[in-house]
Amino acid sequence: MDLKLNIKRGSGLPIYLQIKEEIQRLIKEEEFLPGEKLPTERELAEALGLSRNTVSNAYKELEDEGIVITQQGRGTFVASADERADQMSEGRKERLMRLIVSCIEQAVDMGFTIDDFLAMAFVKAKEMAEFLKHMRIAVVDCSIEGVNHFVRVLNKQGDVIAEPILLERLMEGGLETLNLLKTCNLIITSNNHREDVERGLSQFSVKNEVVSVSVTPKLDTLINLARRTEGTKVGLICSTGNFAEAVRRSLYGNGVNQIDLLFITTKDEDELKEFGQDKDIILVCKDRAREIRRLFGDEKEVLEFVFILDEGSLNLLKSRLLELKRNRNI
Repeated sequence: MDLKLNIKRGSGLPIYLQIKEEIQRLIKEEEFLPGEKLPTERELAEALGLSRNTVSNAYKELEDEGIVITQQGRGTFVASADERADQMSEGRKERLMRLIVSCIEQAVDMGFTIDDFLAMAFVKAKEMAEFLKHMRIAVVDCSIEGVNHFVRVLNKQGDVIAEPILLERLMEGGLETLNLLKTCNLIITSNNHREDVERGLSQFSVKNEVVSVSVTPKLDTLINLARRTEGTKVGLICSTGNFAEAVRRSLYGNGVNQIDLLFITTKDEDELKEFGQDKDIILVCKDRAREIRRLFGDEKEVLEFVFILDEGSLNLLKSRLLELKRNRNI
């Protein structure tokens, strides 16, 4: 078996994630086509000199994301586009269907008809959807890049209105910040900033609840950087030093410490060109990605560095908002 998987044991990234990403790369490059069978876990483990559990974890992640499908007794295959969509939604749909059936059974036991249940469920679902549309969330982060990104993500959900607040502005206090906080039902921030946010809130008379969420760098960018050789020169172009420091902490925290990272915040094109001359890779925040790609064209490899708010955090947030509705009887 001649699989070209680029696995670096000393990169700091878990081996199973590297296997997962490498298989995704081979699928994207059409080395593996939809319907094609992958090596068995045992075969791949022996070829790479790894434990079968490590390969099994990688295959499980690929299956959970709908990238491959496992057929009992036959093996693991690359999923087609239709199979991928079906598999991604099947698990959640099954859980939801079981919950709905349970609710119907309980309603019937209480003497309601199924039509009664359907009508009441429809009314309540419409009421809760309308409620969420009028909920406001304050999003607090240390950088303008971070806060703008999370506001865009939340507003795209269409369920809530997200308002940006810089952590520095919150700590300073002020009437404008106070007035904005009074309009918000919840405050969302990353786990790293929760204590600072609570300390900043203590100076105000408002009693907003703080919900902290997990944010992680986009995995494909992280793995790309982890594969780079010692001394690779990486230039980060962003808007604030706070974002640059957050990127540096994230990279080091994930074991990506072999690169030389420098940053710049200027918008002057000549200064940016000069900054990028000796860099092997250009990292850029999402707000400036189009500008920087236009500036460098094909001369440099430009990667977006984005902190991702995962689906679980979004669902947790919506659940907490609905819980507030019940508690306040809105």
